[in-house]
Formats: sequence, structure tokens, C-alpha cells
Amino acid sequence: MIVNDTKSLEHKLRYKKNLNPQTAAQLAKELEACAEESARLDEKMLQIRNRISEDA
Repeated sequence: MIVNDTKSLEHKLRYKKNLNPQTAAQLAKELEACAEESARLDEKMLQIRNRISEDA
């Protein structure tokens, strides 16, 4: 879900023509940070899932 939202926002950001370039650059950095955090959360969830499976 987060990945889809991120991709959708990246697409809108890329093709929104009337957006201030500085604002667009800042938003792109923020989206990148969100994507990185999401990846860390995905990895943590996978680790938890694996630990549960090992103990089952």
C-alpha cells in the first residue's frame, strides 16, 4: 500500500507542471526518505514474520 502511494505521488510530482522547482525538489527528497523508511519497516516486519514462523 505504501509503495503504491509513493509511486502515485512521485508520478504526480514529476508531471505537475505548475509546481515551484524548489518545492518539487524538497518533496522529492521527502518522498525518498519515506520510501527508505518504508523499506526498513518492511524488513523489520519480515524479520518478525520469520521469527514467528521459526517458533511455530
